[in-house]
Amino acid sequence: GWATELASPDAPVGYDEHSYSYRSLHGTVFHESRGKRYGEAFASGDVVGCLISLPNGSTLPRQRPRLTLKNAQYLIVDLDQKRTEDAGSIISFYKNGVHQGAAYENVAAEW
Repeated sequence: GWATELASPDAPVGYDEHSYSYRSLHGTVFHESRGKRYGEAFASGDVVGCLISLPNGSTLPRQRPRLTLKNAQYLIVDLDQKRTEDAGSIISFYKNGVHQGAAYENVAAEW
């Protein structure tokens, strides 16, 4: 799946608003801990591809300010700033080269 640097490193991809996943058991996708039926299930030996298209998004990585405390780095984020949809953006997945369709469209752009 896909995750931004703001996604929880202690949770599975798809757990919060900062990540999207395609899970093997029933071919479901997850975002914000909510699953929905999507594509074919997959198992060991299958090849899964991930595609994200952000036509209006920046092509350069965003450099967020960081704070270092006791040898650990923390991101500084303005919690009042809201996310907006990136019109035309798509997240989709492939199983063994077969497109499973658009899992998410108009995904929220990062802060």
